[in-house]
Amino acid sequence: MIAINLKPFLICLVLGVFSFQLHGQKIKEFSADGQEYGVGEKMNNKKEGLWRFYSASDQLLRKGEYEDGLLEGKWIYYYPSGKLYAKIEYERNEAISYTDYFETGAVRLKGSFNKGKKAGTWTTFYINGIRRKIETYYEGERRGLVQEFTPNRQLVIEEDYSADTTYGSW
Repeated sequence: MIAINLKPFLICLVLGVFSFQLHGQKIKEFSADGQEYGVGEKMNNKKEGLWRFYSASDQLLRKGEYEDGLLEGKWIYYYPSGKLYAKIEYERNEAISYTDYFETGAVRLKGSFNKGKKAGTWTTFYINGIRRKIETYYEGERRGLVQEFTPNRQLVIEEDYSADTTYGSW
């Protein structure tokens, strides 16, 4: 009779299962309509780490990190051409900053969020980088001065807002 030492086998089996749980499971997950799919890892049935999302024709649409199933950090979105469309920074599934771009790569719109609502200064640009519009938001509503400029940097509209409504003489 041949004696087999099972101890090394059992140690490898236990470490292998632990390692699998530690690193998660790489999966390909399809949207309900089948128009896109994501590739990444899941741990405890929650998305974790870097995920990439593609169209049905395998065009990269967006990529970013998940932490415990929630959007976290910088997410990058792409035009169908593959060029940069937007960068959105997330903290625990809530957007905190937003920048989107013309297909040329120039910034089109830039702003931030607080608790899911527009906050602070939001600036819109012409394709040549010149400011087009400046707005200030508080809890999602326009507040204060809103200014619009021509491509030649001339101020053409200046309005004062309170609770997302113009007030006063302008």
